[in-house]
Amino acid sequence: MVDISQETIKANYIEIILGTDDIVAVGGYRESVNMSLIQQYLKMESQEEKAFLILKNQRENEQKEVLRKKMKEFEKEKQDKRFQKIESNYFNKYHFSL
Repeated sequence: MVDISQETIKANYIEIILGTDDIVAVGGYRESVNMSLIQQYLKMESQEEKAFLILKNQRENEQKEVLRKKMKEFEKEKQDKRFQKIESNYFNKYHFSL
C-alpha cells in the first residue's frame, strides 16, 4: 500500500490529476474504478511516454547523423575549392599561356 501523506500528494499532484482524468470516460460519465486500475492507467501512460521518448531520441540521432554527413560534404567542398584556387594561382604564376 502507498503511504498517502501531504508530502506524497504534493510530490505526485500531476500524476493524481491525470489519473483522476482517466476515471471520467469519453462520454463524460464516471467509471467505477479502484486504486489498482488508476495505477494501471498511469503505467500505460508511462509506457506510451517511454516509447514516444525512445522514438524522439531515435529521430534526433538520425537528424544529427544527417547533419554530420552534410558538414563533412561541406568541408570537403570547401577544401576542394581551396585546392583549386591554390592550383589555379600556381598555374597562373609559374606558367605562361601560349
